Amino acid sequence: MQIDPSQLVSFKEALILSSTWIALPPYGFTSNIFPWICWLIWTSRNRLIFEKRASTPREIVLGAITAVKEWDLAQAKTKNCGITSPISSGFPSQQNPELPSIYCNTDAAWRADSRNAGLAWVFSDHEGQEHNRGSQFQDNVSSSCMAEALAVRSALLHAAEINITSI
Repeated sequence: MQIDPSQLVSFKEALILSSTWIALPPYGFTSNIFPWICWLIWTSRNRLIFEKRASTPREIVLGAITAVKEWDLAQAKTKNCGITSPISSGFPSQQNPELPSIYCNTDAAWRADSRNAGLAWVFSDHEGQEHNRGSQFQDNVSSSCMAEALAVRSALLHAAEINITSI
């Protein structure tokens, strides 16, 4: 399929049409790469603004190819496990009404140049009512993935401190 950018009226149209585009071998992925290219352009823009580091088009495309391959691999592993995770727009329904479950949302921000991370978490009930929250600064963090893991760990430690036993 030949893609003519002049025929695309809007970004939204390009995004919708991209789901029909087929990547030919030897790239080694089956998912739609267009959203990944957009994501890499966005993060490269942020890197330029906040870290004064420019990315070349080659780095952006290679990063998108790497990301889409990782995504495909992760999806294949999920399918092989036979585990299905329900998708919901809010909090899951309570399994046992006698045990009020608390839900925990975590997030982290990481800076590669300083290796510092900000960690945060919020505890809420099945109706979305916030019960507690916390945040923490952490230095010497090796990656953004490690920052996310540390946020989960900190949230669980905080939950134990305030006697939350069902998350």
